[in-house]
Amino acid sequence: MHYLCCETSHKLLQNYDNRKQMRIASRLFFVLCAFIFD
Repeated sequence: MHYLCCETSHKLLQNYDNRKQMRIASRLFFVLCAFIFD
């Protein structure tokens, strides 16, 4: 589950690489996932 979460945020980061807002949102999402599933 944690792996899937990381993969999702990584894909979001790639898809919206040219949009800094999305990059920040993806990073926050990643941190949140790491906190929840750790």
